[in-house]
Amino acid sequence: GWIARLAGLPEEGLPRIEQAIAIDPNYADARFFKGIIKLRDQGDPAAAIPEFQLYLVAAPDGPQSGAVRALLAQAVAATSGGVPSTTQP
Repeated sequence: GWIARLAGLPEEGLPRIEQAIAIDPNYADARFFKGIIKLRDQGDPAAAIPEFQLYLVAAPDGPQSGAVRALLAQAVAATSGGVPSTTQP
């Protein structure tokens, strides 16, 4: 699914990522990928927030955790109309 997104086909990649989540809801990378598609490709920060949060639950110290925290801050700021925070919890 992520490869399809990288090829410029996020709408084709998303169902594949969702299928991976259906098989393993705790698959952190799939949550990260879905959050990026929701935030950047679909312009839906509210839908991205829970995906990023679930990544952090599954892999709080995972290899993408820093990026996920930054993206989560961006998504929250976009839904509240604020400026993204540069501080991390």
